Amino acid sequence: MERHTFTRKKWPRRWRWVVLLLLIVVVRVGIALTRPISLTKTVVVTKWDTINVFLADLQWREKMKLKAYIKTNDVDLGSIQLGTYQFSGSYSPEEFVDVIEAGPISEYVRFTVLEWRSIYDVDKSLTEKNFIDEGQYVTYVSSGEVIQRAAAWYGYIADAYQRHDFPSLEGWLYPDTYFIDPSKDVLSQLVRLQLKAFDEKVYQPYASAITSFPSLLQAKWITISYTMDLWNILRLASVIEKEERNIQNKPTVAGIFFNRLEQGTLLWADITLCYGLHEPYETCTPAIIGRYIKDADNAYNTRVHRWLPPTPIANPSVESMRAVLEFEKTNYFYYLHDNNGVIRYAETLQWHNDNISKYLK
Repeated sequence: MERHTFTRKKWPRRWRWVVLLLLIVVVRVGIALTRPISLTKTVVVTKWDTINVFLADLQWREKMKLKAYIKTNDVDLGSIQLGTYQFSGSYSPEEFVDVIEAGPISEYVRFTVLEWRSIYDVDKSLTEKNFIDEGQYVTYVSSGEVIQRAAAWYGYIADAYQRHDFPSLEGWLYPDTYFIDPSKDVLSQLVRLQLKAFDEKVYQPYASAITSFPSLLQAKWITISYTMDLWNILRLASVIEKEERNIQNKPTVAGIFFNRLEQGTLLWADITLCYGLHEPYETCTPAIIGRYIKDADNAYNTRVHRWLPPTPIANPSVESMRAVLEFEKTNYFYYLHDNNGVIRYAETLQWHNDNISKYLK
């Protein structure tokens, strides 16, 4: 009977080395994954941040380990509380997640700056919410040191300040909802966020339109003796912000103001004089406007003084800025709001007076 001899086939030497290397990698990864996560840092979670804000300074092995733990244990970190988280030392994945789920050591609070508000309105609101003492916000944004700091951050503010030497940051402080840490310097946080919002929502998207705006005026046959640079655009936009709430009407109102500026007539925007009184718009009633309507000592009274008010009179929204940059060429010189809030335009003073008789009496 014939016997068959079976021999074991040997792997090629190069494959044995590959297997050995793979085993080494697996062992090293396994050892790495057993090590704790090390992080010593204060992590601040703000609006729109995700879990990635906690992973930014971790090593790849730590990120892998943490993500594996989150997935395996079905941990939901989709909604993270805003605020400050403190890490100091070594953590297991479970302990690391516990720190996040425990919430911030200081919670952020929401503060909204409405579109029509001035620095006096913001000061009043911050005071009522016990963030500051009355007058602190106005004093802060009027500080030469703070203005210089803003100019150092943003070149276009530096350029405007060099040309116009404005007394406060009014106009640059974008109206929006902000999240601030009440345990820290509220004023520096809020102002920095407002300046950043202006840059992101107004200047960056419209920088080209702002630069070319004088050419647009020429193309629309509008001749004004003043250069409509960013500062002057901001001043006019702040008036439109206060005069017209309806976004659809803003470009037409802007066109009316350009007609008045071109003709050299008074701007006739009554609300501007309120700013010269240094008080919130909430308390500047029609009765107060009527009392001071002929006050020539008020530099912001555009019923007496020609051209634009000396500074912005509020912090305009991007819609009001866009209304200036994309104003509607019109034959209208006058407008009013009837008793139902509907705007009524007129080309002549007689037409305007007829509208007053028809819609306001």
